[in-house]
Amino acid sequence: MKKLVLLFIFFATALGIFSQDFAELSFVQEDGYVTIKANNNLDIPVSVVITYLKGADTNQELPLILPPIPSSAKNQAIGRIKQQEGKKLSIKWISMPGSITDNHPDEDFLYIFPFQHGTKHRVDQGFNGSFTHKNDNRYAIDFAMDIGTPVCAARSGIVAYVKEDSSTGGPSASYANDANYILIYHADGTFGNYVHLKKDGAIVKPGDRVEAGQVIGYSGNTGQSSGPHLHFDVRIPTTHGLQSIPIQFLNYDAKPVIPQEGEYYYALHPGKEPFKVILGSLLKNEHFTDYQAVIEKKDKIIFRTEDVDSTTVVFIGNGFDYPVEITVELLLTNMEASTQKKITLTLPPLTERFLTILRPTEGAASWRYGYRYTYKRTE
Repeated sequence: MKKLVLLFIFFATALGIFSQDFAELSFVQEDGYVTIKANNNLDIPVSVVITYLKGADTNQELPLILPPIPSSAKNQAIGRIKQQEGKKLSIKWISMPGSITDNHPDEDFLYIFPFQHGTKHRVDQGFNGSFTHKNDNRYAIDFAMDIGTPVCAARSGIVAYVKEDSSTGGPSASYANDANYILIYHADGTFGNYVHLKKDGAIVKPGDRVEAGQVIGYSGNTGQSSGPHLHFDVRIPTTHGLQSIPIQFLNYDAKPVIPQEGEYYYALHPGKEPFKVILGSLLKNEHFTDYQAVIEKKDKIIFRTEDVDSTTVVFIGNGFDYPVEITVELLLTNMEASTQKKITLTLPPLTERFLTILRPTEGAASWRYGYRYTYKRTE
């Protein structure tokens, strides 16, 4: 047995956010064959795919998937190739965590939202998002999240990889490889991918077993990012790298939900204490039908607003010590009202009542509102 001297090797790693070799390959020649041996650097299986092969006596089509390398295996034989006599053997491959041939995504599994129980966050970008959620990232969710917010495991699993050495980020694609992230391997062969963590923001390490809801790190703004947030997706290994797949989440009411851009969602961790749900999307006119409050004398008409998520509840007050009839015209840009845009009502002296509920139109990047009104004394 001797080392192959005619071997000319090209190598590559998994496409996407990964820039590491997850497997170390060696090649041994014997009796006209080349045996491929591998060291697995992870505590989970690793896949190797041959994407280019020249000088081999084989009819196998490319890409060629080699048997998965067991976790932490050393000098494991994963393939045997017959070399054409007198030819130089050239190989190009990619390696990636997980098993391409042995992953069976559970389509009915409900992931918990990757933040603490009873807290809520806005979805800035959802499936097929217009900014960066294309191709490999098609089924990713971006949650608006201040730097340093605890990030929780959305599903139990084994920590496969951690990157936390970066302190840089920005909107340009040139920052794509600067993202800190945690990759968690699930029982069905899928991976939970938590991206843009702050520098030194992981509190788990490869090989750790984590439970759903456990804090695993802290959010940040590293990598290709236009602002602090958490990018989360679930991926499977393929011959092209790790690809995101469609998933569902467990909503606050224990029902499945696919998050939509611009909406807010609460994390429900099963077994934890109940919490009060306050969502702007749930507010309706009838919630304020009986609302009436006494206000101070101001000798003017007073508008007051309360913001709940991206929803604005508008109240109107009569600051005079006599009743008035008021006609209000809503001036809206990229917003919708829960009432007519022109409203006429009569208010008793020193009284505040509900006027309308305003929400951004779907897909709006910016919005604003204002009022134009007239009033007259009614006695």
